[in-house]
Amino acid sequence: MTSRSSLPTRGAEAKRPRVVAAHEDAEAVAFLTSTPTEQVAALRLWGEEPAVVLLLYNACESHCFFCASPGTTDVPASAVTPWKAIQVHLDERPDDVETLCIGGNEPLLHPELERALSHASASGFESIELMTSGLRLDPERLRQWRRLGLDAVAVPIYAADAATHDAICGAACFDRLVTGLDAVRDAGMEVRLHTIALRRTIDALPALAAFCRDRWGCTLAVAPLREKGDQFDYDAESVPFAELSRRLRALAPDAPLALLGLPPCVDRRRAQGGGGIMRVYFRTQRRDWAPSCASCRDRPHCLGIVLAELERGAASAVEPA
Repeated sequence: MTSRSSLPTRGAEAKRPRVVAAHEDAEAVAFLTSTPTEQVAALRLWGEEPAVVLLLYNACESHCFFCASPGTTDVPASAVTPWKAIQVHLDERPDDVETLCIGGNEPLLHPELERALSHASASGFESIELMTSGLRLDPERLRQWRRLGLDAVAVPIYAADAATHDAICGAACFDRLVTGLDAVRDAGMEVRLHTIALRRTIDALPALAAFCRDRWGCTLAVAPLREKGDQFDYDAESVPFAELSRRLRALAPDAPLALLGLPPCVDRRRAQGGGGIMRVYFRTQRRDWAPSCASCRDRPHCLGIVLAELERGAASAVEPA
């Protein structure tokens, strides 16, 4: 999820300017490393439910083409988020906030995850959402975590078939993902699924949404591909704004799809979806508005259009309300 220090630093370290990539929003990136009180204030300002976000930095086992880099797959032991930092963050829970969102490169591989869940429960967090690749969702561990307050699991899924999903993830993982999500459902937790709008999967998007609905009873949230500089060919991989709008609007209003990190004008019949931590994650993309957005009534609660889309003509697809 992020290759930065994953918890707030204090004192002199906090005053050092953070390096923010050209495609990232500085305010949203700063949120990820801020204190619980600052996080809650930002979420309220953004119109989101108040929560504390805990990011665990450690290596991820997947090699997704749009994410894998030395900062996500080759993390040295010295850079793994230490227990003391986790403890301090959880202990700073505001008295009126009982929701915790846990994310990171891959929290299920962090050596202190179970200790963090136990401490979170003891600290007064009653509702916990976990963002994960979903590859290590063991039934016995899930039942234990459910008792500690874990009630929702947010996971990406890119296709309803193993070949396509595994090609995107760079690993043989589809079967493990499906088995893990079944275990989440059986443990009585909410499954929150999202996918990325990709050229290679857009034709099968309705089938993927139906698969998620029929197997886990959930609505699939569709998110834009995040630009990552020269890590991959953004134009070749991403679905242009206008095409995504056309595709979604062509589907039935009751198709089990929602928007995540996309402006309402993509398809105003669709609600905003995805887990709370994923809505924050996709907010970290730099965005702006087209000139025609100025008078739109959606603008006060619209994230705007990612810059990469504006640069390739997304403004022509904007339909102000």
